[in-house]
Amino acid sequence: MQRPEAPAIPIINGKLDSLYPYYYVKNHFWDDVVFNDDRLLRTPFFEEKLDEYFKNYVSREPDSIIEEVQYMLTVAKTGKEIYPFLLFKFTNKYIAPEFMGQEKVFLHLFQNFFAKGDTVLLNEASKKSGIELMHINLSSDRKEALAQVKNELSNHVDAIISLNNMVALVTLGILQELKINVPNDVKLISFDDHEVFSFMTPSVTALRQPVNKIAAFSVERMMERLQESEVPGKHQLLECEFIERGSH
Repeated sequence: MQRPEAPAIPIINGKLDSLYPYYYVKNHFWDDVVFNDDRLLRTPFFEEKLDEYFKNYVSREPDSIIEEVQYMLTVAKTGKEIYPFLLFKFTNKYIAPEFMGQEKVFLHLFQNFFAKGDTVLLNEASKKSGIELMHINLSSDRKEALAQVKNELSNHVDAIISLNNMVALVTLGILQELKINVPNDVKLISFDDHEVFSFMTPSVTALRQPVNKIAAFSVERMMERLQESEVPGKHQLLECEFIERGSH
């Protein structure tokens, strides 16, 4: 899985082709790599190589990124482990992108994978979305998850409150696949906001957490503990902001 080395730069019309090394490496970067091979995850170089490719050989334009992401996920789809790894790596990267405009990549992922019910895979920290007195467990098996959600909603459920924005996205995808209208049939609220929620259909209602205040309080407490290790613990209640949008 070594980075390909470009051969000697050719001379075209008496001039060196300065772009040749770039395109050669890009075109041969994934030689002998099959994206549905779960064994890739057991190598220490795959993720590092993936990061290098998107940093150095993929344009920052969202359409260019989408083309690369779509190809990798399409090939990886038959992989039991590699597919969810890639899907959530790309989702986490582009849900809060480094460059303006790349939110389009996240929307593509949502519309073409999550919303279509192709996957409801979640990491261990995000396997539950809950409502009062009842929980919906999002299984890694799509049919099982769809059946469970459909069964729970038959109990006259009025609203679903998701654990975080990732769970809200997956839940919305399941509801759309089940032809359940949000918010007419059931309301959806995310306990974690994200700027992309305003552009979705329907836009997602959220409890926005006071991230800046949480960070400031955490730093303040950490400094106190550094100065005096015996400082007792302290509970701090911070108010969330209710952002009402189309899903409520």
